[in-house]
Amino acid sequence: MSFETLKETWNRLGEVDPLWAILTSPDAEGGRWDLQQFLASGKAEIECILEEIRLLGFSLTFGKALDFGCGVGRLTQALGNHFQECHGVDIAASMIDLANRLNEKPSRVVYHLNQAEDLARFADNTFDFIYSRIVLQHMAPAYSKKYMAEFLRLVKPDGLVAFQVPAGPASVVGTGPEAIAGLLQPSGRFVASLVTAETALELQANEQRDLAVRVHNASRSTWSIEETPGGRPAVTLGNHWLDENGRTIQLDDGRTPLPVTLQPGEAVEVVLTITAPHTGGRYRLELDLVQEQVAWFSDKGNQGPVLPVTVLGPAEEPATRPRAFPTADPPIRLAQLLGRLRGRRPPAGAKPQFEMHGVLPAEVVKAVRASQGRLVAVQQDGSAGREWQSYFYYATK
Repeated sequence: MSFETLKETWNRLGEVDPLWAILTSPDAEGGRWDLQQFLASGKAEIECILEEIRLLGFSLTFGKALDFGCGVGRLTQALGNHFQECHGVDIAASMIDLANRLNEKPSRVVYHLNQAEDLARFADNTFDFIYSRIVLQHMAPAYSKKYMAEFLRLVKPDGLVAFQVPAGPASVVGTGPEAIAGLLQPSGRFVASLVTAETALELQANEQRDLAVRVHNASRSTWSIEETPGGRPAVTLGNHWLDENGRTIQLDDGRTPLPVTLQPGEAVEVVLTITAPHTGGRYRLELDLVQEQVAWFSDKGNQGPVLPVTVLGPAEEPATRPRAFPTADPPIRLAQLLGRLRGRRPPAGAKPQFEMHGVLPAEVVKAVRASQGRLVAVQQDGSAGREWQSYFYYATK
């Protein structure tokens, strides 16, 4: 995809379905994101990354921050809760237009339309913190590596750059690339031990079964039961269904919130209700925790137990199940928001498709070093989806 096409694609996405284009939840396509939940997810993400940085032993100066690929300001607004001055840049005029309309902190948050292959609008050594997630993966490496170099030019000598980029499809890249082996660090927050007495299961199609799971907080962070704006506790036990070859066929099945706040080292027993697939066959059940609105623990490198499951019986229509965590208040949908802000519905027409690209870790290391920067840590990250090997890089100069 050329740079001109990249601009056109994201400008169009910003016109027809901006929130979904930023966070592609399958239940939110077509303007169905609840605006307050969408913005709350940005706050939760920034709180987690700042805690992760602290647990890695880095000390930030909370002066100026840059949100690269800001979209409508989901993360920029959240950064404004911590930094004295925040700048968001995006390639799409439609995204910046909506970001300005949603800006609740105009004295601290400024948005910029940047349609150049660099960030020349900013001077050297401007920012204390630069953040980018699920952005570089949508542009060809020729462009993403230029922006990596720009991040190092713009960050102050005692500042920090934190950015995510996938290495490529997991089936091609494999695990543990040698170029970053000495830099890989475990998460400080997304670490848990999940134990169940079950070793294998036999279920009927669509059968529901309760599993007792001992959840142990093996991290260095407190897991609060404080509820998110969507009504879900911050940390929840859940499960994924995989086929017998380990491919994900259903990411989200049962959900049970933790009943108590867990300090590091503490544990609690949680009962999780699972529902078997509606087609007979051999499956795998993966237990996992999720930091609501941020990430599954498995996306951060924490491996939960995986049980073999035999599902008996013919294929049946799955039972209709109510949502476990309904929204209490009427949600603000994107279509309604666009109607109020622009006086019209989002333009009709085919939705453009964004591309996915990876940059091998060795190339990231090379790009950082060529810009007189140095990587100080790397962490596993699942932002690109389960089919891609992805990392979060922390760099300074």
